[in-house]
Amino acid sequence: MLSDKQLAKLCLIITVIGIIFLFVVANLQIEEVSIGNISNKDVGKVVAITGSVEGFYSKTGNIFFTLNDNTGNISVVMFNSDLSLVGKSVAVTGKVSLYKSKIEVIADKIKVL
Repeated sequence: MLSDKQLAKLCLIITVIGIIFLFVVANLQIEEVSIGNISNKDVGKVVAITGSVEGFYSKTGNIFFTLNDNTGNISVVMFNSDLSLVGKSVAVTGKVSLYKSKIEVIADKIKVL
């Protein structure tokens, strides 16, 4: 059985390890890729892309648009959002997915540039 002093040390060690883990995870950088380089082999990966918003529409609290850079374009979906992005340049972080045999990005984060 652990004494109170040993238990306190164990709790402190676990807390420090948890804080270090959170710091490392929060500072992981997702590599930015060109839209034209995204392919079926990237399905399931998290990517960061930037470009200009085209063909924007919103439906039932979700947004859908095409993101275009100099290398190509891709469909982007963000659920539970009401952002208005018409004609804006944005940075998108999200997971590459297939929908009806087409590649798209399910956005976790959208930042207007």
